[in-house]
Amino acid sequence: MFSQLLSQIREALAALASGDLQAASALVQAILSAEVPEDDPNAGEIAAIKETASAAAEALAAGDSATAKKTLQSHQVQSESFEDDRPPTRPLPDDAEPAPVPGQKSPKQTHHSADLSQPSEKGRLWEVTIIKAGRASNGDLYTPEVLRRSVHLFEGCRVYDNHLTNEEFFANPNRRVGDLLGWISGVHWDQSSQSLRGMFHCAASWLRHLLWNLHQESATIIPGLSVDIFVTYDKPRTVEGRTLKPVLEIAKVNSVDMVHFPGAGGSVDRMVAAKQAEDAPTAAKHAERKSAARQAEDAPAAAKHTEDPAPAAQHPAPGNSPDAAIRSESRARAPIADSSRLQELELRLYRHDLRATLAESELPKQARDFLYREFSDHQVPPERIERAIADQRTLINSLAPEARVTNAGSVRGVGPVSEVSDFARDFESLVGWGERPYKGRFRRLSDWYVALTGDQKFRGTLDPERTTQANVTTLTMANICADALNKQMIALWEGAPRWWDPLVTYYDTPLYQEVKATRVEEIANLATVIEGNAYVEAVWGDTRETAEFLKKGNYIGITLESIMADDVEQMKLLPEVLSRSWLNTLGTLVSNVFTANGGTGPLMSDANQLFDAVNHINLGVDALDYTSWCAAAAAIMGQVLPGSGRKLGVPPAFLLVPTELYNTARAIEISELGPSMVPVPNEFNVWRNLFQTVLVPDWADANNWAAMADPKRAPSIGLHFLQGQQTPELFTADSPTGGAMFTNDELRIKIRGWVACSVADHRPLFKANVP
Repeated sequence: MFSQLLSQIREALAALASGDLQAASALVQAILSAEVPEDDPNAGEIAAIKETASAAAEALAAGDSATAKKTLQSHQVQSESFEDDRPPTRPLPDDAEPAPVPGQKSPKQTHHSADLSQPSEKGRLWEVTIIKAGRASNGDLYTPEVLRRSVHLFEGCRVYDNHLTNEEFFANPNRRVGDLLGWISGVHWDQSSQSLRGMFHCAASWLRHLLWNLHQESATIIPGLSVDIFVTYDKPRTVEGRTLKPVLEIAKVNSVDMVHFPGAGGSVDRMVAAKQAEDAPTAAKHAERKSAARQAEDAPAAAKHTEDPAPAAQHPAPGNSPDAAIRSESRARAPIADSSRLQELELRLYRHDLRATLAESELPKQARDFLYREFSDHQVPPERIERAIADQRTLINSLAPEARVTNAGSVRGVGPVSEVSDFARDFESLVGWGERPYKGRFRRLSDWYVALTGDQKFRGTLDPERTTQANVTTLTMANICADALNKQMIALWEGAPRWWDPLVTYYDTPLYQEVKATRVEEIANLATVIEGNAYVEAVWGDTRETAEFLKKGNYIGITLESIMADDVEQMKLLPEVLSRSWLNTLGTLVSNVFTANGGTGPLMSDANQLFDAVNHINLGVDALDYTSWCAAAAAIMGQVLPGSGRKLGVPPAFLLVPTELYNTARAIEISELGPSMVPVPNEFNVWRNLFQTVLVPDWADANNWAAMADPKRAPSIGLHFLQGQQTPELFTADSPTGGAMFTNDELRIKIRGWVACSVADHRPLFKANVP
């Protein structure tokens, strides 16, 4: 089949030379329609011929015979009869030796040429290294196990002239036929060199000539191989101050390309003489048989070296789909040539993963330390580590009372010893606050309480002889509850709706002192400076409004009865109740800016109320409608800035209303109708969708409303948090020696927050107190 297709290529070239395009097209179509047996040893060469024929057919269909002829001639797997009729498709280097004429000995011929009597056979088959295990200069890390699993992906892969860039690849991943140099077969893992090796079938005559001449001269500038692949990564690790990205899997091999400066150890190692006892396909198969035998001999040593638990221990192997993979090129790779250095790096990564696995095991620290000492000096499969963790857990939970000793050396009561952190995770899972479904030791809140405190009769006291926790005090349970509540409250705060959020500016205040909201007066215009004259000092000033920090807080009680009754639902709702109470507190502070002192707001530094119709020109009495809204907007935009005398010129961005006026406000916001709110020719709502309606749930007056400019352009209201703590803190309210659990059968947790609300400027605000 292979010879027949070559013959058809020659006939098609002859037809093109004579101008018979119809005959050439028929021959090309015959090549494309030829059926290839699955077991054909020349399947790779035949596929390359068909790809060339397909490109030639496209050119002939377009009437471009010159391109068709060039395409057919560019195919390098061809017979000597037409190979020598045309020049190489690429120029040879200046110092490259021209191909010798058959029967004529080259003046530089050496002992290598004794087996190369046919010019077309020179350098057709080469032993190559495809990629070596090691670290890339960009941080990628290829382990022996990953490369060993990818042998089948590299088998039969094509070799092209240089890589496509990422931009070229994602724009059009299809390579030109003229770039095809050959293919690789007989891919195998070589244990001694820690690399993937194979046989490169060089189909491009110009490259065969180049490699053969460089080989003859024992040159050191021989081009090498670089892989173009899709990979998936494990989580990054930091080793010796460098961030590494371990490759979990090679998902797809695009090609192995010939480059000037190869990375990852890809190289052209040795030429296989064409007149040896085997032809190219047979030599490749022989190489595979030899590599299989070599791997069988190396199996015992390889087993110890390739135990690579890091990727497999915590991450499932990805599929072969490249969609989730990342394209990676080895052109800039710097492999680790020293095998011992590579093993040292792998051991460091293994220890990193071992620590992470033990930390997630929820074993006591003593057990984790024991297992780390047991397994850290050499790599073991992850299954063995998991079995050891399970054995430790079983051992600890089955210890007899007389055999268990606490950290302090004293014997404790019944049940396994656990750490406080274990009880904290148990509590969070019981009340539904944990990060994953509960799989722990307790199904009832009362069982958790007894195991922690030893208080089997629910007397509200600690029984040190029966508790399963080594160093528990009466504060332990309160601290666990408070810490869990704190974490859950922070999560709820981050996702909770806050109606006042777009209206205020947040400030972090480091010290507990009077809050000062400063407003700087503007400078009208910079003065003109005449040459040689002195600068004139600008007159400016500032105004400072003040506010006091308020300490807000209460305590909450968890009764012994609720624990005995396993009232988990009450505990689940507690963080939401506390979070909502803090949100209500902040909302009330902002709302009071508009409702304090009979709806005129706080007293400002100029001795006038915030909303003042005469002195601040920001107080009205008209009910909310389109006309009154336009008047409020004009009042805000017309406010005069101190210092410069210019107008503020910032339109209102928010309309604040009680629930009773929400529909009216939304109608003004989104309606296309004008002041009359009925269709009138040439009358439009000029404020449509230019502001946002804000519903204020705290306002009790059904008629009053307010307008406000965007605080990013004209700040006014500020919320100040002490040391940046925007959520309240929870503390235990008992003492280790007594407390409410002893006196009232109640666990008390204190909630406390510090906040101040200030108003820096009256100009961006307008209020309507409707009679």
